[in-house]
Amino acid sequence: MSWYSFLFSEKRSHRLRRHLVFWLLWWVYFTASYYHYEQSGLQRVEFEPWNFPFFIKSLLLLSIHIMACYYFINYLMPQYLFKARYMALVTQIFILGFLILLSSYFIHKTVFPLINTAFNYKPVIANQNIWWTSITSGLLSAPKVICAAAAIILLKRWYLKQKEKDNRSAIIKSTDASRISFFFIRQYLRDGTKKRYRQGFYAFIEVS
Repeated sequence: MSWYSFLFSEKRSHRLRRHLVFWLLWWVYFTASYYHYEQSGLQRVEFEPWNFPFFIKSLLLLSIHIMACYYFINYLMPQYLFKARYMALVTQIFILGFLILLSSYFIHKTVFPLINTAFNYKPVIANQNIWWTSITSGLLSAPKVICAAAAIILLKRWYLKQKEKDNRSAIIKSTDASRISFFFIRQYLRDGTKKRYRQGFYAFIEVS
């Protein structure tokens, strides 16, 4: 499989590989840059150990990012951005941000304690500021991956349009050259003068 097929092919297998690679890279970045450490407000940074509860928690937070990202690129962009409905897009973005914050808060408040109890795990920081961790893990992290995915789509959309435009220009030039060639052949058959044919043929070479 070539790089071009990997990046631009619409085959289901290629699309699946693209998305898996994208989310794997984001999960590594997210867990290493944010979730590997625990910080409550202005307290000092504490590093969370890499264990199975940590793995499950990071996947749960990743699920919020995935749902928010696909909602943005598959619904908000086609329905609002590409149709230039910018005010409605801004409203939808605020609603999406609010839902991301609530989802992250629910996971930190309700689900994470259940995971800690199930695996008999004691967090590094016992009394976390749940709102702060919800904001940093959800509201401040999800927009990063959403912007990355949107940028990839917009760049791909621009590249394909440019390629289509270039192909159209090449077809037009080829058609024009065929018409000019046919014109001079017709003139030759009509006049029967080889000299004028040569002059026309040289002019055609210069034009093409």
